[in-house]
Amino acid sequence: MKAYALLIRRYTDEFQEAAWHSSHSFDTLESSYNAKIDRIQQRLYREYGLDTSTFIALKEQAMTF
Repeated sequence: MKAYALLIRRYTDEFQEAAWHSSHSFDTLESSYNAKIDRIQQRLYREYGLDTSTFIALKEQAMTF
């Protein structure tokens, strides 16, 4: 789970950095970020049966790394 949390953190940091420095549309950046996060959530559901509330907790935990 820690590897997934670190991946979430990486994607979040990349999104925030790109939103700050990029001239691209914020909506485009946000949709790309959401697609990556949704893919992780679906993988965790398939592999571990992780429900939505547990995934939200994992996302919050990821911000502490």
